[in-house]
Amino acid sequence: MSVPLAQSPLDQIPPDVIDAIPDDVVDQLRDGVIDKIPDEVVNRLPDSIADRIPEGFLENTPEFVWVLLAIGALAVAFFVWSVAKSAWKAAFLAAVLGAGAFAWYFYVG
Repeated sequence: MSVPLAQSPLDQIPPDVIDAIPDDVVDQLRDGVIDKIPDEVVNRLPDSIADRIPEGFLENTPEFVWVLLAIGALAVAFFVWSVAKSAWKAAFLAAVLGAGAFAWYFYVG
């Protein structure tokens, strides 16, 4: 029974694309030093080659990261606002119940 060998992540990239990528970048990918092909390298490749690089090997653009950070910040802000609003409602209800109990104890009972 044969056990399949672990595939290198570079096996997902076509051989002609690997030939177009600088050797030092290929070595860094193979050794695990980097896991994405730098944007500077991708921008220097012809479009016909760059379009064939799998998405997992491309770096995220800074704009995308900023959009994700903005969405995360808004989500946290709305969460805090909702918790504060709920706390305000609970405090108001406790004040009304406390005032009612105070009035019942001192004026009715």
